[in-house]
Amino acid sequence: MKRLLSLVLAALMILSLAACGGKSSTSTGTGTSTGTGTSTGTGTGTSTGTGTGTSTGTGTGTSTGTGTSTGTTTTETVAELSKMTYASMATGNTTGAMYIIGAGLCNVINQNVKNLDVTAQVTAATVENIGLCSTGDCEVGTANSNFTQWAYQGVDPFEGDPHNIRALCTLYPSCIHIVVKEGSGIKSVADMAGKRIAVGPPGSGNRLVSKDILEYYNMTFDDIKAYDYTNSEMIDGLKDGDIDGFILMVGAPLSSIIDLCMTTNVEFIDMDDAMRDDFCAKCTYYAPLDLPTDMYGTKNVVHTLGLMNSLIVNADVPDDVVYWMTRGIFDHLDEVAKIHVLVADLKVEEAVKTCIPMHPGAEKYFKEIGAL
Repeated sequence: MKRLLSLVLAALMILSLAACGGKSSTSTGTGTSTGTGTSTGTGTGTSTGTGTGTSTGTGTGTSTGTGTSTGTTTTETVAELSKMTYASMATGNTTGAMYIIGAGLCNVINQNVKNLDVTAQVTAATVENIGLCSTGDCEVGTANSNFTQWAYQGVDPFEGDPHNIRALCTLYPSCIHIVVKEGSGIKSVADMAGKRIAVGPPGSGNRLVSKDILEYYNMTFDDIKAYDYTNSEMIDGLKDGDIDGFILMVGAPLSSIIDLCMTTNVEFIDMDDAMRDDFCAKCTYYAPLDLPTDMYGTKNVVHTLGLMNSLIVNADVPDDVVYWMTRGIFDHLDEVAKIHVLVADLKVEEAVKTCIPMHPGAEKYFKEIGAL
């Protein structure tokens, strides 16, 4: 009887072990799954199984032993908004860098973020862009950093009217081009007195920059024959001999100025280091900038001034929309680099140095990637 009982107990133990060997062990997440039989793991980690069967691994992980091990890596979050969203980006005129870069950024965002469609709008550039973004007529726009700061603070030329804008990022520098007709007798800004000089349309950012330059030389628009030309009118006016020179702040190089240099005898007005240092000390939003000889085919390097440009947004644009705009750009800087030489070397480290407070949506993205 005792022998029979022992045999029964032994059989039960064998059956119990067999049952354990056929049991399935499932592990979900990141870590280590150890067991006998079938081990299924979802995530990134190490799966160790002992038993008889097939070993299959998909993704990152190590499968050791004999058994059935299936692993699936965590895929990147799909770049999309929860619902279809349309936005407008205020840029500039079609011949300027602001429009080319703005339109290019729209394309990069649209191609890489689902449910977000951003359209570039042709505008008169900085001042109009700031107004459109503040009112919400455009959700995002490009603008010179000095005017962006003045508008946000509500100081001259926006006295008593603080604008409802925030920064998405800093983009690239614009360059002050002071170009005159060869033989005009103009060798410096001081020589512009009484000459026909295009300074930009009333209310434009270019006109205010021209004002800054002239004031440094103790001059006003009354001391010159000021022409309210747009960018393209300046180029054509100098070609046709209607003006003696222009002051134009745009991204460099500008294709229409390259064409001007190839078809018309012109000269660039050079600024010496002492003048630039003194000017920038008084107007801190400017910085010295040099144009190499191969940019416009000049005999010498042109010493001039630059001014940073910002990408701004209406302060009330939802955080998730601005987040995906920012991510759509900075997750794809290789594509951004192909838009224009001015953004070919756009760096996150410089982009976060904004002249006004950053929108929370942009701030969230830059914090995620460790830039803030």
